[in-house]
Amino acid sequence: MFRRCQIPTLVAGMLILLMASSVMAQGNQPQDPSGAGTQPQISEAEMQKVATAFEQIILIRQDFEQALQRTEDAAERQQLQDDANKKMVQAVGNAGIDVDTYNRVMRQIQTDEELSQKFMEMTQKTH
Repeated sequence: MFRRCQIPTLVAGMLILLMASSVMAQGNQPQDPSGAGTQPQISEAEMQKVATAFEQIILIRQDFEQALQRTEDAAERQQLQDDANKKMVQAVGNAGIDVDTYNRVMRQIQTDEELSQKFMEMTQKTH
């Protein structure tokens, strides 16, 4: 279902939505916006949880995009965005991880070729 060329684009879209929710949920907690520093290793279990969340987020995103096409009303579009963000955060939590972990792993997937390949294989196994 997910082709190699689609992963970076999808990841970027998912990160944008989840980062907005993460910022709202975290309030004024300090963060390192550069992402600099040593990247922690990702366990097989953690990767599987992220893959599970990612697959649910894809479905939520598809529903969101379809709903968005059915309205021109700015307030309704914002409500759809807010609802989609909440559902995505919930999907991440239901997978057994937090949004920060999800975003960290997804950023690593974008920058690490080997990790990206492994992630792609995990998501393809369930389809």
